[in-house]
Amino acid sequence: MQKDSFYKPFYMIKHYFIMAVLLLTIKSSQCNAQWVQTTGSAGVNVYGIVINGSAVIAGMGSGILKSTDNGSTCALSNTGLTSTNVRAMATIGSYTFAGTFWGGGVFLSIDYGSTWTAVGTGMTNKFILSLGVKYTDLFAGSSAGPIYLTGDYGSNWVAASNGMTAQYTYALTHYGNEMLAGTELGVFKSADNGTTWTAASTGIPSNSTVSSIVIKGTEIFAGTNQNGVFLSTDDCASWTAVSTGISYANIRALAVNGNVLYAGTIDGLYISSNDGTSWTQISTGLTNTSVYSLATDGTILFAGTADGMFHRPISQINSVNDIPADAMVQLSASPNPFTSATTIQYSVPATENVSIKIYNIIGECVKTVVDNSQAKGSYQLTMDNVGMSSGVYYCSLQAGDLRRTIKIVLQ
Repeated sequence: MQKDSFYKPFYMIKHYFIMAVLLLTIKSSQCNAQWVQTTGSAGVNVYGIVINGSAVIAGMGSGILKSTDNGSTCALSNTGLTSTNVRAMATIGSYTFAGTFWGGGVFLSIDYGSTWTAVGTGMTNKFILSLGVKYTDLFAGSSAGPIYLTGDYGSNWVAASNGMTAQYTYALTHYGNEMLAGTELGVFKSADNGTTWTAASTGIPSNSTVSSIVIKGTEIFAGTNQNGVFLSTDDCASWTAVSTGISYANIRALAVNGNVLYAGTIDGLYISSNDGTSWTQISTGLTNTSVYSLATDGTILFAGTADGMFHRPISQINSVNDIPADAMVQLSASPNPFTSATTIQYSVPATENVSIKIYNIIGECVKTVVDNSQAKGSYQLTMDNVGMSSGVYYCSLQAGDLRRTIKIVLQ
């Protein structure tokens, strides 16, 4: 018998074994293409999520969870938080705000969610359901009470509710020079910082509670608790239902990244790349499909559910629905790691105010690279290491409501 023919069965066994391993690896990779729960968050209701610097900060029924590793793990961060039923989150620059229920009011963190201080002077109703930011102004919506406004990061609040006939404000969103409010009576808008509010819900059924509002360019999307998602293209003068594909009409959260919409419902998560004309479910991996909140940094989508926080790469989610790459902001740095300088390349899908900031490992902004209005397109610039010591940093690009963050290393 020839040597080759003697060993051939063993070669074949080895070949098939390798193929089997490869197939199992591919299958395993495909199975991992799903939502992953943040370690340390299981078993809690996550009502709000914000991203500030390198920190992901989540408000829940028993306080604050903070993650510094892109949502892989988190830990309780309640120092100074005397009311722990957190229903809303917001950021203004490096400041982070938490709105709490049961009379707790609003709390402020100046160290990216590590410690908290109550900031409710002027509030007579401290049952807070929502927070919304307009430039450096912060609005707080209450339960069975007024909307409040502060222009000094929470030190002093004034009522800003003239014309508001609703009692419960579940969403507050900035659009151009206006603030939009989602209530149990639909949408209201104000062009004078809450001095006056007017109803703006034509086309939304009268029994609709608007729980979330997001902006995509000149389009406004409102999620309702009873009747699905609605779209306005005329500054809230009229609304059209855009919920085809969503199996349950209870919408609790909306998020947008580029031309892509995400909806969190009582029945899971959905994605749309055509302005809500059709939706595809993307709930694989969720241990509880009751979704309360959504947030994205442009790279990862975070979902707050009735069983903690989950995260998933946006590139992976968008591939479910064949979302084009030019619908998102792009950001890269080369070389990375770098020594004296690196070239930052980025693109934005629409004309927006663009900022690129560098944060250190504890979330402090150490350098502002870009901060101005830029047209749709691709750009590159050289960033030096002035003011930076060796270590790990986060380069964060924000263009309007879109964000993308990458890790960079200075050697």
